Amino acid sequence: MGATDYTEMPGYPTEELDITTGESTATRQFQCDWGDRYDVRDYLLSYDTGLYEYDTLLLPIKSSIVPFGDKNLAESALNKKSLYDKALITINYKATVGYPSNPAGENNITGAEFVSQSISIESQFLSVTSGTLYWDSSLTKAIDDGQAPEKLVQFKKFAITLHRVTYMPKELDTLIGTINIAAYEVVKFLNGAGAVEEELYTKAIGNMLYEGYNISRSWTGLGIESSDVTLNFSEIMNGVAQDAWNYFWNPDTQAWSKIYKDVAGTGTAVNIYTKADWTKLGLPPVYVEE
Repeated sequence: MGATDYTEMPGYPTEELDITTGESTATRQFQCDWGDRYDVRDYLLSYDTGLYEYDTLLLPIKSSIVPFGDKNLAESALNKKSLYDKALITINYKATVGYPSNPAGENNITGAEFVSQSISIESQFLSVTSGTLYWDSSLTKAIDDGQAPEKLVQFKKFAITLHRVTYMPKELDTLIGTINIAAYEVVKFLNGAGAVEEELYTKAIGNMLYEGYNISRSWTGLGIESSDVTLNFSEIMNGVAQDAWNYFWNPDTQAWSKIYKDVAGTGTAVNIYTKADWTKLGLPPVYVEE
């Protein structure tokens, strides 16, 4: 006998849906030899075989074992593992964010397309030098350096958490400080009826900056290691349609502008931020090349 020697009990599985929260749960119960109960339980809870086969979004989250059948008194005196003939193993399942349903790998670091996302707005003041600015249209009241106004610039911050990551690509580090070489699509919020909006809105090429990541690592009771990886992005909201991170505030023109350097007597645009392919960051949904 072994980990795969078990049978499901009549009347199972059972399934429930809580309409107030939208949470799905299921329960299955299996019979096996008493001495094999731990092997069977661990097999049923494992990453490779533990998904609820009727709905692979449900994850086994708890198990219980109770005796089933007659107590084997004669055998128990010699071998405590055979105290009972049979065991009943109950497995409880529920939907849990980020359970990997496919093998993780180079371009699929979670093994799934489950993420958590938070969006916030941050602001930053840019100093505006007085230059040739005036307080009046007749150009008689020059703005002194100490009177120069400050410009408030907003940044939309995206924190995208990939759950139960089992593969850590080196690009998590090497791509820090780059901007997106392709348009990146972000899922909109839920609509008023609570249904998922299928429509996506696009972040144009060069308008998203990858700032780095945070990692929270954990180990399950079965010794399975996984991590929650939060990728941090920032969209500069300066009104530039594309490559916005390579535009800078020009106080003389009061506008966002490219900067240039002299290359053999020719003014050549300077790109402070380099575009990069973010495919290996494992971002779902996959951004689209333009």
